[in-house]
Amino acid sequence: MSVPVLGSSWHCTQKPPLLEPFKHVEHCLDADTSFPNLLPKGVRKVVAFCGQDFAELFIQDALDFGG
Repeated sequence: MSVPVLGSSWHCTQKPPLLEPFKHVEHCLDADTSFPNLLPKGVRKVVAFCGQDFAELFIQDALDFGG
């Protein structure tokens, strides 16, 4: 496995339970539009682009990258 830190204990002979239907609720539609930006001024925002292999990093390395 290329990401040993995130490896699971699942074995190929195990069968996961079938998925059950559920009602999805889009909570962002309930947002109060009078709050255009909840972050204080000067706070950096995070943007990730395709090709940034953060999944390949250890958790602490990814946190250190973000400052």
